[in-house]
Amino acid sequence: MKKYQYFLCMAALAACVSCEKAILPESDEHGDDGTPVLRIRVERLEQAGFESRSGGKLDDYCSKMTFVLYDQAGEKMVSLHQDSSESSFGSVSMNVPYGEYHLLVIGHQGEKNCTVKTDGGVTFDRASDVTDTFWYYGDVIFTESSADLDVALKRVVAKMELTCLDPLPSNVRKVTLKYSQATGTLDLFSGYGKTKASITKEYEITDAMTGQPQTFSFFVFPQEEEVTLNVTFKAYDGEEKEVGGKELKDVPMKRNTITRYQGEIFGRSVGMRATIEADWQTMDYNP
Repeated sequence: MKKYQYFLCMAALAACVSCEKAILPESDEHGDDGTPVLRIRVERLEQAGFESRSGGKLDDYCSKMTFVLYDQAGEKMVSLHQDSSESSFGSVSMNVPYGEYHLLVIGHQGEKNCTVKTDGGVTFDRASDVTDTFWYYGDVIFTESSADLDVALKRVVAKMELTCLDPLPSNVRKVTLKYSQATGTLDLFSGYGKTKASITKEYEITDAMTGQPQTFSFFVFPQEEEVTLNVTFKAYDGEEKEVGGKELKDVPMKRNTITRYQGEIFGRSVGMRATIEADWQTMDYNP
């Protein structure tokens, strides 16, 4: 019998979070129609670079999970979505014939399920809706002697946090962050960003937010391990009139890393202080 094999994509020296495993019945070897049952469990999330939560569970990091199984020709065989409220979250069973397949698993914190397109792109409701996202893509050889398949998901986003050190003026009602050369589309095969575009993320400002410093953030899928973005911050009053802003050029972004900027937006400061954190890890950066 062929030995069960699968491709496990993981970063060297990555810090891992143990997740609870759902125990599936060992007697469930075939479906009602006699088709073999392939059982898949998300074993852990690799999150070196972001803050870690010792002993955290899968639903501490993901609200949605998508499993897609492809045949050798790239045709979709099975597609399943899960919500973190489900007791079996992170574990699925698929009734498929013995054979060789490709498996995609996406875990994220979004409100809606991701969409896996025929061109190999994985998209979310809007490009600005990208959240903390974990990915796995690999080969599966499913035989009579195969054990259950345990997979580890790798974090594939970069995050930016921009902190206004001066208080938000009382007339600010909306803030936007526009970031160029970015993408909200993930390439399912590589785990990197698939396209390049300008994305704008909007934040509604409440009365409770004014009069004090605020932090605004967004996630992107870098097209390679490290990229640079141009980021423009703008603030608007209730009549959509611009009342403040700041432009940042060549902002460094790295997968599995937070880039943090801090500075005055509405005062007289001519620059902003920035750090890059992974573990999120820290490095000074001066624009």
